[in-house]
Amino acid sequence: MRAYRISVALAALAVWAAIYASELWLPIEAIDGGLNGIILRAGAAAAFLLILAGIMGWRDLGLTPPRPWTSLWVFLPPSIPLLVMGWLLVQHGLPEPQILRTLAACMLAVGVSEELMFRGVLFRALRTRLSPWPAVWITSLLFGSVHLSNGLYLGDLAIGVAHVAAATVIGLFLLAATLRTGSILPSMLFHGCWNTLVMAFLVSAPPSEWQTTLEAETSLSLLLLLAPLFLYSLFLLRGVDRPLAAAPGVQTT
Repeated sequence: MRAYRISVALAALAVWAAIYASELWLPIEAIDGGLNGIILRAGAAAAFLLILAGIMGWRDLGLTPPRPWTSLWVFLPPSIPLLVMGWLLVQHGLPEPQILRTLAACMLAVGVSEELMFRGVLFRALRTRLSPWPAVWITSLLFGSVHLSNGLYLGDLAIGVAHVAAATVIGLFLLAATLRTGSILPSMLFHGCWNTLVMAFLVSAPPSEWQTTLEAETSLSLLLLLAPLFLYSLFLLRGVDRPLAAAPGVQTT
């Protein structure tokens, strides 16, 4: 089955998208019920991937603790913008506690599902046939491209393109972190935390200010995050052609 792994992974991507892809950016008046729906869809998509991985015998997805634990230092520099965003959110005003809890659960489910699909199933499949760098770029660009729907849903192509660029770079970092730690689990958590903070800004803003909030968030991402994070990701990926940290059971190719 190794010879067909990329084909199976691409088919899995299509099925995953069919289960998962829907209105991720919901009108504020539908946020509570809408978020519960996203949790179900993201959870179902992740469950599909786990079942498929079990059937196919894919044991190299990184669903194990980091090895060594000290490798988690790779998340320290990118955590600074998270702390800044958290502080700004507190100053701006937090959403209602019930909505915030549901939002955090939703974004964690999204992080788990997307990491499992892209940094897990897709990247490991590409590595069976491609050398590391092509697999890294294809995975990151495909991850970024699925975020074009954010802007298209809002009717603003510029925001969509900006989100593609941001998601591509963030995906590049998450892949580098997964390789360095030998585990996909910390990337799932970081992904969920990042999305929670970004979405909390949107939820806490009145609907009339959504466009302004999105444009501000996009500008902040481009100016303060993308360039440093891109360079940092390349730093982490240095020597990617050599075996990096791998958790027990992770197969290297």
